[in-house]
Amino acid sequence: MEERTRRFLRWKFASYYNTAIELPADFWMREFGFIFFDRSAFIRHLAFSSAAQIHDFLRKNAPAHAFYSSAIYERPAAKEMSKKGWLGADLIFDLDADHILGEEGQETERGRNYENMLRRVKQETKKLLDFLISDFGIEYSDIEVVFSGSRGYHIHVSCDSVRSLGSRERREIVDYLSARGLDLRGLLRSVERMCAAESNVTESGGWSKRLFRGLLNFLLTVKEKVEEDEDAALNELMRIKGIGEKGARKIVALVKDEAKMEKIASGSLNQIPRIMPIWKVIIANFAVELGAKEDEPVTVDIHRLIRMPFSLHGKTGFIVKPVPLDDFDDFEPLEDAVAFSQERGERDGVRVKGLRNASVRIKGQEYSVSAGEIVELPEHAAIYFLCRGFAEIF
Repeated sequence: MEERTRRFLRWKFASYYNTAIELPADFWMREFGFIFFDRSAFIRHLAFSSAAQIHDFLRKNAPAHAFYSSAIYERPAAKEMSKKGWLGADLIFDLDADHILGEEGQETERGRNYENMLRRVKQETKKLLDFLISDFGIEYSDIEVVFSGSRGYHIHVSCDSVRSLGSRERREIVDYLSARGLDLRGLLRSVERMCAAESNVTESGGWSKRLFRGLLNFLLTVKEKVEEDEDAALNELMRIKGIGEKGARKIVALVKDEAKMEKIASGSLNQIPRIMPIWKVIIANFAVELGAKEDEPVTVDIHRLIRMPFSLHGKTGFIVKPVPLDDFDDFEPLEDAVAFSQERGERDGVRVKGLRNASVRIKGQEYSVSAGEIVELPEHAAIYFLCRGFAEIF
């Protein structure tokens, strides 16, 4: 990053930190780490005994990135992990576009479909929240949703029942959420036994209830498509790996049979053709996409550093913004997490020179830069492009 650009961003970040921000719970028992605009090293193993110390540090140093530990320690400033005195750790989930969308997520690097990417990650976050509340019985008050400031969301669970969990137990939670190792055949037999005993499957818990609900939604969707265009619906089913023409025709015949559909809706699964690919599609729709196994260290690592809520993200300039659960549906990152909201006309904008072609929509307005061209932008847009490395101060 060019020196003038670094100085400008450090100045703007310092202006943001001039106002005291809300601090994490038990902050004096947590380790802190920082990355700076003017230093290459990652500084960690820091601890603060008072809120005033943290606020003073942020104002003076204006870090590009601020982190704190998911764990609480007796001695958080100790340089060796074995000497910190681990007391427990919040359960953290990191839902990031790089993990969830893979190459599709990488395509957003220059701003293309950034809004759509964030909506997709939000869907996965909502699925995870449903698991935590419905299947694990975690209270709303113990869950915090935080926009990461860039490409996704962090979920913090801070109740006593999870703080003592080790890495192995946390891995099991990840496996459950992502349906890894799920005994599908055994689970289906369990669901069928409940139906045979005239138990109400819809009142069961865990994956049994999700499979039933997913199956019903799947069949009702197919039914709607058959009513619109049976041949098109048949071809779409045949494109699902493993179903084939024979299986697709069985499904179409099933959804056209009102009596059987009514029995299925009441919990009788013996009406269903035994086509395993149907269940695999349903599981894929319900499972939380946390990325490949090697991308899950945030949840499993009991010493992990996570972005500090209310800090700024040095790759976007957006706020690492906590979102109340009741407000999550309406939360719009590119509206609600913008730290620098200057509008055109308040005073002169920021002149930048484009280094790459890129665009972004912030607060409902589309902005773009082109390689080699000079443009004047409002602060919030200029800072985004500068942080992303798509432009430099001119």
